[in-house]
Amino acid sequence: MTTGTIAEATGAPAGLRPAPAARGRTAVEAFLGWRWAEPAVALLGFGALSLVVLTKATALLEPDDYAYRASIVALAHGQVLLTTAQYQALAHQLGSGTGIVQWVHLPDGRWISEKNPGYPFFAVVFSVLGVLRLAPLFYGGLASGALYLGARRWLGRWAGAAAVLLFCTSGAAITFAWRATMPTFTDASLVATGAGLLLWAMLAAEASRRRRTGAGLGAFLALEAATSIRYTDVTELVVAILAVLVFARRAGVDRRMLSWWAASVALFAGGVLVFDTLVYGAPLRTGYGAGEITFSLSALWPNLLHMPAPLVEAMPMALLAAVGAGGTALR
Repeated sequence: MTTGTIAEATGAPAGLRPAPAARGRTAVEAFLGWRWAEPAVALLGFGALSLVVLTKATALLEPDDYAYRASIVALAHGQVLLTTAQYQALAHQLGSGTGIVQWVHLPDGRWISEKNPGYPFFAVVFSVLGVLRLAPLFYGGLASGALYLGARRWLGRWAGAAAVLLFCTSGAAITFAWRATMPTFTDASLVATGAGLLLWAMLAAEASRRRRTGAGLGAFLALEAATSIRYTDVTELVVAILAVLVFARRAGVDRRMLSWWAASVALFAGGVLVFDTLVYGAPLRTGYGAGEITFSLSALWPNLLHMPAPLVEAMPMALLAAVGAGGTALR
């Protein structure tokens, strides 16, 4: 019997012939069922952030911008510690006006940025290549990939894309990602990278030990890098260490994996202490002036009073995240 003659043979009117099953599937359902739909949405979210960032002209808005710019330019010439002559030459190169600010005149007569060893070391390669504006976006891309993997492993399909979209559309990301001489988006991206990779490493029980070890090592390297950029990110590093210690047995993390991760943290801590000793004169001394940064319980209450409102304004999803985290903890 030829094609299309079945209905004729049965005598069924054309309007009553059954439609093919595929016709009942909408375009949205077809897209959602596509294997690459979720990564495509995540990539689109990061692409939108990149477009917003690169279409806005960069600017130096505060003293920190000038301090980091000077340090990046000096490092591009292989200079970390500058003599007075080099310091003056750099100030002349950068032009009049603000010039160089927030640098420290060491007892031996040399100069160094108070913010070392941080962000300039992560941005200098992009500066040398003439694409400094891509530095924050590069680390934002790492964060998006890690969040995708971690959230998808934890919560299932489409959780990865949702995590990337929330990250890329947050007010904090849009506010700081276009400022190439500020480290704020970069260190936040490194924290996000560490969180996503560590989440994957702890939950991917079926993965090989090598892959889990590598992912966990990458997580701690990212958190350590964030801490070198902004010392207060040590809070996230400590939380990650505690999470691993508490859940290691339940997650199937063996001693060999723990040894690699612990060695990374130990080397980082030792490196920072040695750097501070050699440059600033003491292992716990930084380039910041006395009293500019203090670590004490007395600073806790003022921060709790003033920080929540700007945080929620910049990232309103923090409220939903807090509710979700609380519910998860209770369950």
